[in-house]
Amino acid sequence: SKVLKELSKLEELRIADDQLGQLPDDVFAGLTSLKVLDLSNITLNRLPNSLLNLPKIETVYYEGRGMSKEEFATMKSKLGDKLKGNRPK
Repeated sequence: SKVLKELSKLEELRIADDQLGQLPDDVFAGLTSLKVLDLSNITLNRLPNSLLNLPKIETVYYEGRGMSKEEFATMKSKLGDKLKGNRPK
């Protein structure tokens, strides 16, 4: 989480085809300018709270792989139409 904290001006972050596993709740907290978060084909074991608190987020690409149905439902509820499936290549 300390690496991303230094990237406050970053507007787009793409992490693809990886298993991130257990991320700390504050992993995305420093990304205050982030508009697009691409987690296509990513497996997340749980929802980091900071993902729901990105102030300028416009689009999150993620299909819910690895996450419980309840957590993915929370994510969909909070992000609404900002949440998309996998990003087209």
